[in-house]
Amino acid sequence: QIYEVTQGEAIIVTGVGQHQIWAAQHYWYNKPHRLISSGGLGAMGFELPAAMGANVAGPSIGKDAFQEVDITGITLPITKHNYLVLEVGSLAKVVKETFHLARTGRPGPLLIDIAKDVLMSQAEFSYPSKVDLPGYKPTLEGHPTQIKKAAKLMTEAQRPLIIAGRGVIISEGYAELKQLAETAQIPVVTTLLGIGGFPESHILSYGWLGMHG
Repeated sequence: QIYEVTQGEAIIVTGVGQHQIWAAQHYWYNKPHRLISSGGLGAMGFELPAAMGANVAGPSIGKDAFQEVDITGITLPITKHNYLVLEVGSLAKVVKETFHLARTGRPGPLLIDIAKDVLMSQAEFSYPSKVDLPGYKPTLEGHPTQIKKAAKLMTEAQRPLIIAGRGVIISEGYAELKQLAETAQIPVVTTLLGIGGFPESHILSYGWLGMHG
């Protein structure tokens, strides 16, 4: 109901505790910059749609300070990328890079962990006009040769099956998937994150694979 009332434009702010989990489970985060939370112990419980979290002061990081949690280390396997900000001068650059990474290529959750002393510091605001990430070059179009190889394998397969995943949802390729399945008469199953990518009422739909295959 909160999402409906705010039309998805609310910025949810939480401290630590179980309300972090509530915010993660009951608010639909379809855009970045929608949750500001704490990087303390409670952060271990939420599902990480978060953009920013607060940590202990920089000099105390790594010294087992009260309620200190290595949230960047914990979330490394489940985020597209994350940052630990220890200098206020780098905050604007980090924010710019974070939203660029979150919305380009294959979208995914990112985390900015900001030390407490950085949050209490002041600096002249200068937001970068562009992002310079030499090592980040996401693939945006399919390779023609690989597509031809995949098409050849499908036509030669005796019992072909399409397994549709989250990529269909991200790219909004619903119509293309449906056209492929109907043209080639290939049944479709979806992964857990791919549910909704193909109509389950369709005669070629075999539902989803299940949690463990």
